[in-house]
Amino acid sequence: MQQNCRQNFNHEIAERVTPLGQVREALEYYCSAIAAEERLRLAHSNLAISPVYYLLGHSIELSLKALLRQSGMHPNEYRKRHIGHDLCSCFHHAEKRCPAVFKGMSDGDRLLLELLNQQYSNKGFEYFGRGIIQVPEFDAIRIVAHNVLAIAINEIPMAMSHLRGSRSEIFQDGFTISSSSAE
Repeated sequence: MQQNCRQNFNHEIAERVTPLGQVREALEYYCSAIAAEERLRLAHSNLAISPVYYLLGHSIELSLKALLRQSGMHPNEYRKRHIGHDLCSCFHHAEKRCPAVFKGMSDGDRLLLELLNQQYSNKGFEYFGRGIIQVPEFDAIRIVAHNVLAIAINEIPMAMSHLRGSRSEIFQDGFTISSSSAE
């Protein structure tokens, strides 16, 4: 009985976890990260920076998983392929399935993603640990998150028209890929 319930539950989640739903959530996390970081910057505070990085990391994860789902990967495969919450693994699988859409990602972007992933994948932004953590410069990883989200929005049918509205004004450039070298 319990096994049957688990199968039904997994099936229901799979039906709810659509590429459009995931990219919508990715946008919510991205906008929350930007708003929180802006508020911290105005307050001249760096006391709550871990949650901001977590929000950006989760936006990247959801954007990549939306692309994986759009390419036909079922959410149950994430576990089988050891994707989990590992941003580098998510990126690797998404790039493998959709190589053309990631051709604009630079080696520098990949390094920033790896640096963010060191803390994100092991829940370093969610739980306190010892020592000093290394994180990418916020504006640099924000551009990477923006670009990954823009790729997902551009690749998922109906995402652009569905997401236009109050939360999408953060994308002043109309969901296009930003330059990594922007200052």
